[in-house]
Amino acid sequence: MVHLQTPTVLRACLGCLGGIACASWLFAIDALPMWWTVVVVSVLVVGCVRQWSPVAWRSGAVAVIAFALGMLRFLGAVPPPADFASSTEISGRITRVESIAKGRMRVMVRTAEARVPVVVFAPQVVLRYGDIVRIRCVLAQSHASRERLTSAGTCAVRSPDAVRVLAHGAGSPTLRLLDEVHAHLVATAGASLSPRAYAVVASAVLGDRGALPDELRDAFRKTGTIHALVISGGHMTIIGMLLLIAFRVLPVTHRAARWSTLVALGSFVAMTGFTPSAVRGALMVAAFIAVELLGRVASRLRVLVLVATTMVVVHPHVLAFDLGFQLSFAAVAGIVLMTPLLERAIPRASARTREITSGVATSLAATIATAPLLFGAFGTISLIGVLANIPVLLLLPALLIAAFAFLLIGALLPSLAPLAAWPVDVLARSVVWLVERAAAVPWASVDGVTLDWWFTLALYVALTFVVLRAASRCGMPLLSPFRHLSTDAALLTGGTLERR
Repeated sequence: MVHLQTPTVLRACLGCLGGIACASWLFAIDALPMWWTVVVVSVLVVGCVRQWSPVAWRSGAVAVIAFALGMLRFLGAVPPPADFASSTEISGRITRVESIAKGRMRVMVRTAEARVPVVVFAPQVVLRYGDIVRIRCVLAQSHASRERLTSAGTCAVRSPDAVRVLAHGAGSPTLRLLDEVHAHLVATAGASLSPRAYAVVASAVLGDRGALPDELRDAFRKTGTIHALVISGGHMTIIGMLLLIAFRVLPVTHRAARWSTLVALGSFVAMTGFTPSAVRGALMVAAFIAVELLGRVASRLRVLVLVATTMVVVHPHVLAFDLGFQLSFAAVAGIVLMTPLLERAIPRASARTREITSGVATSLAATIATAPLLFGAFGTISLIGVLANIPVLLLLPALLIAAFAFLLIGALLPSLAPLAAWPVDVLARSVVWLVERAAAVPWASVDGVTLDWWFTLALYVALTFVVLRAASRCGMPLLSPFRHLSTDAALLTGGTLERR
């Protein structure tokens, strides 16, 4: 049996990520056929440096091999161009349904002509996962890099009559059942909550952002609290803890409770549409639970790198072309690396202010880590985000707990749904009130700033250098964080820590 040490796995992960990043860059500048020259040069560099020690040479070889495999994985994910030039009608099976705005939906249709699905923008009609449909529209070939990787093209449907359902439920029975459960929960929330509370709960708990008004979405984005409406790592951590507590109440062993939690997390992610932020959060929680099942203690940063590599290997396009993935991991990396430094820098009068200090440091770390990406993508950065996030983050756990209790009661005992909806409505409207008041501040955000992606990359390089220097001066060597143990796994799973 081969024993893989942590440094070897780390080098392989970073090499693979580097290979996919390099291939993504070559793809973006239409120079992907030159990928082999990059691999050859890397191999020659490792082979020609004779003065390297055997350990350094083996480390370089592992990184280069992983780099080459990463590039090959990206090449394998690039679909061949589909010939739909003269097509005015597409037929296939629905693989995903997502509400994008009031009265509009986005549907992914898997056809026989292409290896990747077609993206259809249509009016809101009754469609479910697995339905066989025929859609009349003129397909437009994608020009953006991400669309070229993930879809065979897009088509916009103006009339519901252009969508015809040929057969219902031709897909997986399990996913079809989860989709029906999701639709029932959305209907339960819509019938019992006020419109704005329903919009927040449907987005933050069920992953349905179709009911979210544009002005409310802009207010959350302006205050830097848009993450509260996205099922992400924080949401999945709370959900994982709730599931563990619920299963431990039952007469089952701790191991069975953890396995049941993993299954329930996977079902929840499938029910909410496999969004990248939800998948990333679920994988992080699942990794901590799996590590605890194996009797080991996980480093939070180590798990983050492993989860990032797993997601990028499965979907190579997300590394360079998925802003949600980038923002999610930038925020988590900032929280992991910068929160301890900021907590030391922020003075606190007493031990009672520790929670407030931690909340401010966490919010500030996530804001700093995501600022270059937000500048480059939207030309907007929130100046009030640190202050606005504190009350929102304090209310979010209570809102999620109350929302899940309400949805469970509403599904099993519909007569009690209005009573269970009252605390959810109060909490959701409180979050909306706080966000709208913060967005009304004149200096809440800076708009109209655009950055080149090279400048964005330079900002992250400079930020990394500053963080490493600050950590070195504080005696926190971040270049070797994989040797330090974390309490995260024990806190999440209820296990005990044993220092090795």
